[in-house]
Amino acid sequence: MIRILVVDDEQETAWSIGKILEDGLGEDFSIQVLTSGRKAAQYLKEQKVDILLTDINMPGIDGFELLKMAQEGNQETQVIFLTGYQRFDYVYKASQNKGVRFLVKAETEEAIVHCVKDAVQEIQERKYQEKMLEIARRQLESSRYLVQETDNPPDGWLERVCQYIQAHIEDDISVSSVADAFHFHPTHLSRVFRNASGVTLSAYLLQKKLERAKYYLLQTDLSIQEISGRLGYQSTQAFDRVFKRETGMKPLEFRRSFAIGAF
Repeated sequence: MIRILVVDDEQETAWSIGKILEDGLGEDFSIQVLTSGRKAAQYLKEQKVDILLTDINMPGIDGFELLKMAQEGNQETQVIFLTGYQRFDYVYKASQNKGVRFLVKAETEEAIVHCVKDAVQEIQERKYQEKMLEIARRQLESSRYLVQETDNPPDGWLERVCQYIQAHIEDDISVSSVADAFHFHPTHLSRVFRNASGVTLSAYLLQKKLERAKYYLLQTDLSIQEISGRLGYQSTQAFDRVFKRETGMKPLEFRRSFAIGAF
């Protein structure tokens, strides 16, 4: 259940946005609507929220104070600032905080719902990564499978390495970084991995990066630049070159050929 708090001192606006989200998001969301910064501050003392949609300019307690309170309760809270007009100083101040978006109230209902769905997607991706990291962490702590002098690692070793790679595929991951995590020399790890899996570790890393890239291309509206950055490529040109070499298409061509619908 994703918990959403909508705050605006203009009651009609607050309830209107709440209704838009109820109609546009479905049943897997808990939506609370409040009409003052003071009420919202009290609510945030008692409840954690996943997404906070709040007016910026409110009497008493403004949106920036609510942002601070929300992220003190839950550092990963996504915040969407609502305002009736564009102000550069607001945009700049909002941009200094992690997990913050900016939305003009005059946007269409579709734009409001789309902005919230983007925040939901980021939350879901983060939770998935945290789950994979926790699995890898527990396995590392419980077994400490330090294979240094043998090419016959313990049962389950290959699965644990693959899970670690999956959890870190958007980090600056490489053969060397995986080797460090498992206390191997890179050359030794590559040999053991190939013996166990039939493919080289570098080829497996590339395969997983391409799988993640294809997911983003077909299931999200992230730009090519955003995808290449997430996967650790230094430039979109480098990403284009590798993707085309492995698939026969550039990323944008792949998206246009296989994506269902248009973003």
